[in-house]
Amino acid sequence: MKYAIYVRVSTEEQAQHGFSIEAQKEKDCAFVTSQDGIIHKIYIDDGYSGKDTKRPALQNLLQDAEQKKFDIVLVYKLDRLSRRLSDLVTLGEKFEKIGIGIKSVTEPFDTTTPAGKLMFNMLGSFAQFERELIGERTKLGIMRRIKNGKWSTTPPFGYDLKDGKLIINETEAEIVKKCYKLFLEHNLGVELIARRLNKEDLISKRKGKWSKNSVWTLLTNPVYIGYIRWDGEVIKGQHKPILSKQIFDTVQERLKEKDRYAPWVGISPNLFIGLIFCAKCGAQFVSSKPGNGSKKGKYRYYACKGRKHGKCNQDYIRADILEEIILNKIKEIASQDKVIQDYLKKATEENSERLKEFKREKLQINQRLTKLNEIKEKKIKWMLSHLPSKKVATEMSNEVEKLLDEIEVLKEHLAEIEAGIQKIDLDGANTEIIADFLLRFIERFEKLEIGEKKLLIQAVVKRIEVYNKNKISLKLTLPVFAENEKGERNPSLDSGVVSFASSSGLAAPRGFEPRLLGPEPSVLPLDERAKSTRDFLASNYPL
Repeated sequence: MKYAIYVRVSTEEQAQHGFSIEAQKEKDCAFVTSQDGIIHKIYIDDGYSGKDTKRPALQNLLQDAEQKKFDIVLVYKLDRLSRRLSDLVTLGEKFEKIGIGIKSVTEPFDTTTPAGKLMFNMLGSFAQFERELIGERTKLGIMRRIKNGKWSTTPPFGYDLKDGKLIINETEAEIVKKCYKLFLEHNLGVELIARRLNKEDLISKRKGKWSKNSVWTLLTNPVYIGYIRWDGEVIKGQHKPILSKQIFDTVQERLKEKDRYAPWVGISPNLFIGLIFCAKCGAQFVSSKPGNGSKKGKYRYYACKGRKHGKCNQDYIRADILEEIILNKIKEIASQDKVIQDYLKKATEENSERLKEFKREKLQINQRLTKLNEIKEKKIKWMLSHLPSKKVATEMSNEVEKLLDEIEVLKEHLAEIEAGIQKIDLDGANTEIIADFLLRFIERFEKLEIGEKKLLIQAVVKRIEVYNKNKISLKLTLPVFAENEKGERNPSLDSGVVSFASSSGLAAPRGFEPRLLGPEPSVLPLDERAKSTRDFLASNYPL
């Protein structure tokens, strides 16, 4: 009989139990000699765990087994093949199908007989049970250390390890705070934050470069607010936090918002991605890489998504020229201080009137609710004190039920009014902040990072429509140009929609096809855009 000897040891096992490669080989070879067998080959996996079958020597053994190069697989113990029952059963079935048996030096059984198969499965179960027991004890030990304020692995960035406890590393802690500030106040995504840190030579914990994954881990790790996440649980730690819970929670909410963007949108240089639409077919414009076909080029283009499906023949639009045209138009609008101030004054007055009306209606509803509740209480007290007949009690109950229905309707209406009041307050704050930014657009915009520029553009610009290479319309989020002082419409700045002729060179040459069109971009709804912008402006440019 030809024997394939398989030996395996992990570093941990050798240190704890002395399962050395040489010791296994010696026992296995002696066994083959005692059985008058022939050793086909010794397959050795040195330093590999038995938790799965992804081991080079085991894979070679399986390949040779397929070619029936031996009759028996011999191991010192069954768990040398695998510590997982499912893997052992799979290997056993595979060998059985080929006609190869499995034998163990220290565990006598024969997989070619029913009794041997039963023993095989039982021993495999014990091997898996032992591993899971060790794993469970390890987890419990680590959990116990965490609850006692001890740390069992490499400390996270921002902390050092002293006597098994996390101690704040002040230098790294400042970088942690910087990352959260760049994300919250400057609208930078994880990749742009990583680039910024690498550019400033701020090294990571392992003395290497920052990546988007390492920044993501830093932004989502509750360790910075005094908690520890381990094995799916979040436990209160004994270490000092670096950040406030409010900042951390805000970042988590913002990360959920950013999940709605395509991954590349945050780092794309195209300022108006997601805001440009085709007037011919209504589709969004997407970005393209520079160049024509397979050739590289220096120009970026916006392209109607309808072209990808052959539904539209809109021109390809040079991104740099379109962006310059739109930005110049916004700067032109931003330079009209009096128009913006007049709109702000008018919007404030309108909001004030709407607020008064809501409050007046709120007062009336509250007065009606008070009266209805008094009537209801009186009817209930009368029934309790007089104990009326069944007929009278039924009539009174019906009346109380009608009162309760009316009270419920009024409460729902009251909730709508409260929501309206909050929206007026929010709209007022958004309008004031965005109008103030418009007034200072020229001096501020060029100093911003790409992510910050996009955030502000999305706050100011509602929609851009391209009719053709000669006509573009710009719709702003604030309709600041609806009427002039005489109540007449301004033909050049109508209802916040600006239509104007473009410059030459906006459209791509005839026959041009870009190298690659990007996916359709996503832009947050106006309400959510306003919230993000308000937070950014209020933090960086207080009124």
